[in-house]
Amino acid sequence: MKKEFNTDILLWLDIALDDLHSSRILYENGKYRSSYFHFQQASEKANKAMAVMAGILSPEELADIQHDQLKIYRKSLVKQEAKVQEIKKIFEIFPKGNEHPFFEADTLATQTGALSLGIASIDSLSNRNLKDISLGELGGIVRQINTIKNTKVKLPKDLNKFLDTKFLDVANWMGQFPTQEAKIAEKEYIDFVKDKEASAEVYGYVTKIFSLSVEIGVIEMVLFYCAILTIKHSSATRYPQGSGNPLKEYSTKMPIIKRQPVFMDLLESAIEGLKRIHHLPNGKN
Repeated sequence: MKKEFNTDILLWLDIALDDLHSSRILYENGKYRSSYFHFQQASEKANKAMAVMAGILSPEELADIQHDQLKIYRKSLVKQEAKVQEIKKIFEIFPKGNEHPFFEADTLATQTGALSLGIASIDSLSNRNLKDISLGELGGIVRQINTIKNTKVKLPKDLNKFLDTKFLDVANWMGQFPTQEAKIAEKEYIDFVKDKEASAEVYGYVTKIFSLSVEIGVIEMVLFYCAILTIKHSSATRYPQGSGNPLKEYSTKMPIIKRQPVFMDLLESAIEGLKRIHHLPNGKN
């Protein structure tokens, strides 16, 4: 019998923050095994909440994830791969479709290759002892996150004209298709560009959207790495495995424990970011 999930995203995120709070208290008192378990729990809830918010998983699919957070990212890549294959099939019917730069054959091939590589990379992680990630690797992860976080968005100076051109390009591209829907879409794009008041209002949001995309990129990167850092610990922190003793293994001699406070800070910031995004207009409240 499948579990029924309460998919109140904000509640999930609040519980994740509470798990983090418990993790900090336990860490400060030297209870590293229990601290890392609560860190893993916070990461798992945050990743699942993000997956539902982003439409990667339906509430019904959450049960299949269990504690394997990386399944979220694998499922996302598999779904994207399926969409690329659908586009290819459409272009077999309408060959002119791939004349658009977003859908050129080379572009689609690059996307397919990147998605396949991403899936293979996630699969390879299951064969690695992720408990032994080194301090150097952990430092590299933090630097990658900070690089994205410090990215400055630079948009074209004459943004409105640039976007007008892009919308008209799409309109011309849509006009190639011999369907009523395509003709309607073509007219809607052209009318939008002509309506300067409406287009100016939409374009005004572009800078905000690009800035938000950087924040979302940082959040996703933090959650992905937290998934990697905790994936082997949902059971290892609770039960002895083989001859190992989690009471002794989880100490500051373990690199991930030594750097745990840094990643707890990053995870807390990511969760708070998800809460802010959830409260934005058009968000689900």
